Amino acid sequence: MDLEIRLAELGLVLPAPPAMGGNYVSAKTVGQMVYLSGCISMDANGVITGTVGADRTVEEGYAAARACALTQLAVLKKHLGSLHRISEIVGVNGYVNAVNGFSEPPKVING
Repeated sequence: MDLEIRLAELGLVLPAPPAMGGNYVSAKTVGQMVYLSGCISMDANGVITGTVGADRTVEEGYAAARACALTQLAVLKKHLGSLHRISEIVGVNGYVNAVNGFSEPPKVING
């Protein structure tokens, strides 16, 4: 399956990958594995901030998680030259800034 065509079918567009910042690289290949670092949720207004359950809804958190995943794909595309080079995603970590006792992190991370 062509991943970029599938993204377009879903109405999703990859953002420009973020500019380098700090003393880290956003992607590094070790053997046949690519590791990503420093990916945060951003939209046209900049970094998406807030706390789910306080000033952000689950739906807004979902959208922030989706934005982060699209940024990660943009970083992979830049690093690899093409999304076609991705054969498998081995692991995904998701972190949700939420109020104490928030019981629905998967609903946010599934974005």
